[in-house]
Amino acid sequence: MMRVLKINPARFLFTALALLALSACQPSLPQPFQPAAIPTLTRPGVRAGLVVAPVKGAVDGAAFAEAVADALIAEDFAATTAPLPSPSYRLEGRAVEIAGSVRLEWQVEDMRSHLVGGTAYGLPSALLPGWRAGDPAFYRTLAKKAAAEIANLLSESALGTTERPLILIPEVTGAPGDGRRTLQRSMAYVLDKRGLKVTEQAASDEKPTMILRGTMKVETKDARSHVEIAWALSRADGTSLGTVAQANDVPAGLLEGPWGDVAFSIADAAADGIANLVESVTTPLLKAQP
Repeated sequence: MMRVLKINPARFLFTALALLALSACQPSLPQPFQPAAIPTLTRPGVRAGLVVAPVKGAVDGAAFAEAVADALIAEDFAATTAPLPSPSYRLEGRAVEIAGSVRLEWQVEDMRSHLVGGTAYGLPSALLPGWRAGDPAFYRTLAKKAAAEIANLLSESALGTTERPLILIPEVTGAPGDGRRTLQRSMAYVLDKRGLKVTEQAASDEKPTMILRGTMKVETKDARSHVEIAWALSRADGTSLGTVAQANDVPAGLLEGPWGDVAFSIADAAADGIANLVESVTTPLLKAQP
């Protein structure tokens, strides 16, 4: 059973191993570090934006909340019971006893405590003994229905209609040769092709809501250079949202002059990780499309 209690998505390190491919006229590089393990870090369960609170009125509200979070993850929604410092959404559940029956009520609030929507339903009388016993296995059964109800609620809500954030991409710090500018331009291009709204300069008519800062470090030893690139995403006020990191070894001196196709290849290798990170902090509850 997957747990995300130890993961802080606002600071997690996503390792996108870079493909530094070159054009035919340039020296060849070793085979790239392909991101074989990327799906493990991009599942909605890890990009936890929906915090499920302990269910009020349940015998074991924390256990019921865990079961609901797991069921929502199975439905491809971001969910966790971890006490995140700035969750995008919060799911509150409570059980109300009415004339010997039980009614389960759920509501979702955004980070500003504004109500997004709610749903409620009663438990059949045949399920009441199991409910009152507080059995974890019984909670898992109930959680499947709860997740289905909440999934319908979220799918029908306006969570996915938020305007795309404008992302400012400054020149890349520490890049040798013409990499500061060419890597900046390449990243702007590949993110634009993935549907993100980007700019290379802060325009006066529209202020960026996020900033993607690239920082590069090169350590050379003998005939090889170890290259590390960190793409740090933050809000305009400086709040850190996460980092996408790349690393590879290249021939010494390769990046000292014009980068050519290398800049595009590096940017393209990191773009999916960055796009996933942006999605996780803007519309984390949207179900993944097949």
